[in-house]
Amino acid sequence: MVGYAYKCANRGMALGLTSSAIYLGLSCGPVIGGYLTELYGWHSVFWIPATPMILALLATYFIIEDYVPGNCTERMDWTGSLMFSVAITAFFGGLTGLPNPISLTVLIVGILLLVMFVHHQKQSDSPLIKLDALKINHVFTRSVSASFLMYGALFPTAFLLSLYMQFALGMSPSTAGQHLLIQTAIMMIVAPAAGKVSDVYEPRIVATLGCLFFASGYVVLVVLDLDSPISQVNGALVLLGAGFGLFSSPNNNAALGSIDDNKLGIASAILNLSRTSGNATSMAVIMLFFRLLFRRNPNHIRTTT
Repeated sequence: MVGYAYKCANRGMALGLTSSAIYLGLSCGPVIGGYLTELYGWHSVFWIPATPMILALLATYFIIEDYVPGNCTERMDWTGSLMFSVAITAFFGGLTGLPNPISLTVLIVGILLLVMFVHHQKQSDSPLIKLDALKINHVFTRSVSASFLMYGALFPTAFLLSLYMQFALGMSPSTAGQHLLIQTAIMMIVAPAAGKVSDVYEPRIVATLGCLFFASGYVVLVVLDLDSPISQVNGALVLLGAGFGLFSSPNNNAALGSIDDNKLGIASAILNLSRTSGNATSMAVIMLFFRLLFRRNPNHIRTTT
């Protein structure tokens, strides 16, 4: 809807404000989750958010207005949607369970279904994703690829740093969550400004600068050890927040700016898919590493902390 409402002027700034809202929601999770864990136990992290989720669903249904550009005559590709849903579920479910033979089988099934999905999209009259169009539009394809990689790099950071601050630095869950808010605050400040700048200058320049800041934040994190000061963690969070704030809205602005107005809906969906699939892939890999690590040495977490 943001792409429709701001087709030309101020689209980058609007996307930046949207990104800020997303960051706030995502990053408040560790803080609120930390307090809930301390006060009511870890089970509360799962059942207490049910209420705001229901409110969000109701608000989406009753407040957001429907908008269909032009004469929409394309049919919904239900077969492709079902195939993709099952394929993604099998792929990530199998990946996190490796090297269990059943999980390996599920993973292979997921990969085969993804291959079948691609073949189905090429043959369908109303495909869910027009793959040929993606090949032609290099700007959009590269923006989607960059989004996948950047979100995949960002998402595990809060999880891993939360564990590091609790087990290595001896912080409580709520205190660790408060430090993670540094990254959120920086992203919320930088993203709208970066989006506004991308309305005037080439978005790829701003987004590339963001990638450099983001990479420098990981350089700081790489040298962390058990005796590192919290200021080093905070410095890395500042660089990560600034980098991602500079990247996200200009990258989305470049992607949506390369798409015709009547295709903005599917373009936004693909961008969201790249973000969520990047998040899911990175966390699946992290869980796989944890599984393999603790399988070899179940007492590893005690010996390292």
